[in-house]
Amino acid sequence: MTGLQIRGLLLTRGYTMSRAADEIGVSINMVAMVVNRQRTSARVRRWIADKLGLSVNQIWPQKAS
Repeated sequence: MTGLQIRGLLLTRGYTMSRAADEIGVSINMVAMVVNRQRTSARVRRWIADKLGLSVNQIWPQKAS
């Protein structure tokens, strides 16, 4: 799933990056970097997955080694 797709799904559920950051307790920049795969944060990923009703692995699949 791309960052744009994740943002779109969050928006359809009423969550902006700002609202997500406030609810998680992190910066907007941190949320954006996780969404765009520039950083990882288990807490941010779990929050997003929960709000989207998906598993973390459905949103951020593990790469095969």
